[in-house]
Amino acid sequence: MKKLRTANHDVTLVTAADKLHNLSTLVRDVRRDGPQTMSRFNAPPERVVWYHGAVAEALEAHSANTPVAEIEEVSAKLAALLGLGDSNDLSVVSSEQVQILSPQPS
Repeated sequence: MKKLRTANHDVTLVTAADKLHNLSTLVRDVRRDGPQTMSRFNAPPERVVWYHGAVAEALEAHSANTPVAEIEEVSAKLAALLGLGDSNDLSVVSSEQVQILSPQPS
């Protein structure tokens, strides 16, 4: 996360686009399959939502050139679908505590 704050434009744009795509896919999957779709991650749903909010926060300095507001908006949609409330109100954990947020092997 710390590196994103000072990363160059290409890195921040690709990172933001990737996270926005991932979030959009999660929202689609949760709408289609329900909250159990989150079981494919190694972290609980609130951490997945927190992580994406933390990425948006780290990218804030680049918001003129990256879709930071869109990441925040879709992250809030995901939190609402999961019944987590506002993603900004979730328990904050440090970036060092975040588990790898990749799908579990089937």
